[in-house]
Parts: sequence; C-alpha cells; structure tokens
Amino acid sequence: MRNFTHDIPDDISSLDGFLSATNSITDGLFGMMLLLMVWFIFFGSFKMKYRSEESFAGASVITMITAVVLFAMGILSETYLTITIVLLVIGVFYLGRK
Repeated sequence: MRNFTHDIPDDISSLDGFLSATNSITDGLFGMMLLLMVWFIFFGSFKMKYRSEESFAGASVITMITAVVLFAMGILSETYLTITIVLLVIGVFYLGRK
C-alpha cells in the first residue's frame, strides 16, 4: 500500500523533469526556497570580504539571475520574480547610499 498524495512523476532523469516534480510536490515553493538559499549563501560569503551594502547588492544580483533562469524553466512564479526584482532595486539604492 502506497501513501502518495501527489502524482508519481513520469520522467525525473532530466534536470527539468526533476525540478518540475520537486516543485509540484512542494506546491510551487521549491523555486522560492532555492532563491532564499542562494541569497543567504552569497550574502554570507560576500559579507566576509565586503561591507553590508555591497554584500546585499551582490547577493541580490546573483539571486535575480537565478530567478530569471528558474522563471524561464517554469519553476518560479511571476510573484516571486517580482519580489526578486524589488530586492534587486532595494540593493542598488542601498549600495548608492554611501
């Protein structure tokens, strides 16, 4: 007896199939959790070498690039893409506030 509440994915041998299956199992939140992870990792690594303003802006730029790729793959919704755009704009203004 199986206890699945989600459909069994057809093909997870490709990266796109694996990410789509993971995104459907997590009810569309996989892309956003991936972006949060990317932002915190890069912010922490940049913070070791640069100031907070530069670390925030750098992590936001890399997160935005990742968000565009995930959006093109269909993993990320428009709402979360908009949030990353706002995060990038805040980072750029925060960087220029010297």
